[in-house]
Amino acid sequence: MERIQKSYGASYAGPAAVSLAPEVAPVALAVPPVARALHDWYAAEIRKDNTALAKRLRKLKPGAYNGFLTQHKTRALECAARLPAELQPKIDTFLSASEAEAQDAAVRELQKATEGQPREVLDCMDAALVKLDSRGVLVGGLVWGKTPEGSEKLKPTRYSPGRVFILRPQVLTAWPGRADSALRVLDPRQGPWTVLLAHTYEEKSGTHRQKWKGLETTRAADYLQQTNNGHFLLVDDEGAALGWLDMDQAAFYEEEWAASADISKPVFTSGIAAFVHGVWWDPDGFTEAGGAGGMTTTRYQNPIYVIDFLRLVKLETSQRAVSIREPYPEFLRIRQLRKLYQGKPRYSSALRPEEELGLSAESREDNGFTWHHDEELGRLTAHEGRLHYELKAANARTTLKKLYRIR
Repeated sequence: MERIQKSYGASYAGPAAVSLAPEVAPVALAVPPVARALHDWYAAEIRKDNTALAKRLRKLKPGAYNGFLTQHKTRALECAARLPAELQPKIDTFLSASEAEAQDAAVRELQKATEGQPREVLDCMDAALVKLDSRGVLVGGLVWGKTPEGSEKLKPTRYSPGRVFILRPQVLTAWPGRADSALRVLDPRQGPWTVLLAHTYEEKSGTHRQKWKGLETTRAADYLQQTNNGHFLLVDDEGAALGWLDMDQAAFYEEEWAASADISKPVFTSGIAAFVHGVWWDPDGFTEAGGAGGMTTTRYQNPIYVIDFLRLVKLETSQRAVSIREPYPEFLRIRQLRKLYQGKPRYSSALRPEEELGLSAESREDNGFTWHHDEELGRLTAHEGRLHYELKAANARTTLKKLYRIR
């Protein structure tokens, strides 16, 4: 009881003020260097997002989340003493654990021990197996969550050290998934951030351990439905909790990929990843002569490329021609991205080096384990103050939902 009282001895004060991105001085050059154009574009996007987030967070009141914590505490104190005797020492081990690894081991033991227990026991575990810091941030637990199938099940916090980048400003929360516990807004340009825990059902937090990434191809519809169904707990340099981030908004490099995260930093913090992230294709396709005497032509779709900097994959259609009348692919080839960096520019007589940025990667293709170095993903250029991206024959960008109208 004493440990439960101590764990719940916290109060949520509400979200911090959202800092708007600084104004960007106007560009004097008619055709600015691409790096400056990218800087200006990204700052404008961040300022726009922050303005919208600030308006939303100003409406939050601390009462809602504090009420939720009070209800949890009351339930935990009422039922904890009635839990099965075999669970009591495991609960005490979890609540007294001071290191993330020890806490993780205790949670795993408790998750196994709860299998087959009646609903009233599970409800009590949801309330009693909670560790909070002094600001009401969840820093460990086994609490109710929704499975990918939609059912309710106790969801553990797992030790998952690593680092993450984001593409657009994101809200961190004190409790994973609770919008009424917002704490602060992250600026993408300040990444990467350190991850300590993942609140998820399965081993989905690994950079390249997800089963679908090991396939040679994936159905476009299946790719769009992929979700990690979880959150990451970010911490500062001293290990203090910053808050929970939606895993689907984070490009995660687990601890063993720390060197790749360092190399990839300029791509994520400069705005390159945010600008390039999406679907690139040539809406006009190409024509091929056919018919009697070669007088008639057939229009085909060029390969379509998806560059996903959150899941760290590049996807593309096969090289076989697809009729322009049915341009949306059923299957996509999968290539995993490990390192992302600014490659050597492809100089041309029409462009000066400072007006072009090349984007390269180290990637793993199909189901093999061979990493390909210096794969060119494409190039960014600036023309009349606007950014352009080119990937082989692809020169236009659209959103996934708009593109993949397969059915």
